[in-house]
Amino acid sequence: MSIEIRSYTREKGYSHDFRKVCDFLIRINQNKVITPNYLWARWVWQFGPYMSRSFI
Repeated sequence: MSIEIRSYTREKGYSHDFRKVCDFLIRINQNKVITPNYLWARWVWQFGPYMSRSFI
């Protein structure tokens, strides 16, 4: 697996990269929970629209 470092895209909403990370977290925890403190739902919550200051 190679590592690619690139700049933030400023793409609004759920970007392709966002979905790739979410799919990865779902996949690695599918058969057995590997990362109980960082499941896909936490990823969605952390970077989703609920982090808007209007919800605080």
